[in-house]
Amino acid sequence: MEKGDKAQIFKKMSGNLEYRKEMQPLKWPSFGSVFKNPPGNHAGKIIDDLGLKGHKIGGAQVSLKHANFIINNGDATSKDVLDLINLIKKEAKDKLNINFETEVEIFKEEYES
Repeated sequence: MEKGDKAQIFKKMSGNLEYRKEMQPLKWPSFGSVFKNPPGNHAGKIIDDLGLKGHKIGGAQVSLKHANFIINNGDATSKDVLDLINLIKKEAKDKLNINFETEVEIFKEEYES
């Protein structure tokens, strides 16, 4: 970390928080960004381009605000989330030859990547 002007640091922190409020679905439970960005691209844009923004499986939904977030609409199960992750990975591979890697760690023996 570097020392700096407190006012500038708080201004930057405030700007970062406002950006997150504007760009990320903070009103819904989620586990943050789901996929790592492929080199030279953005996972959210790819998911959006695949037409999966807003897609639902059970209570899990690809966020309408940022497609690299899977939100819980209140009754999502872990299976719903994993099924949605697998669908996104399959579509990215089949249609764009992109191998998405999850940014989150999944601890489930039956999970197939």
